[in-house]
Amino acid sequence: MQMGDDDDAFDYRRSSRCLDRERRGPQRRMVRTGLDHLAFGVATRAELEEWEKQLSSRGITFTPIAETPIGSVIVFRDPDNIQLEFWLPAS
Repeated sequence: MQMGDDDDAFDYRRSSRCLDRERRGPQRRMVRTGLDHLAFGVATRAELEEWEKQLSSRGITFTPIAETPIGSVIVFRDPDNIQLEFWLPAS
């Protein structure tokens, strides 16, 4: 049997084209498996505050510095809608 001879056979070429269309959209679809988020560590509170100023000056939407029991964080998103963070671990 060749691929596609069976009515129930999976058409890999068609599936691949569908995935390519999803990737070309204005934002990555959040239902697909892949990278959830990426955090960049900073060493000091001053460095975290400097990143807050940099994001603001560039017109990037972000959360203000959030204090959590395990550290401080600024959250923003890249053009593909992947969550990025600047993270300062609690001392």
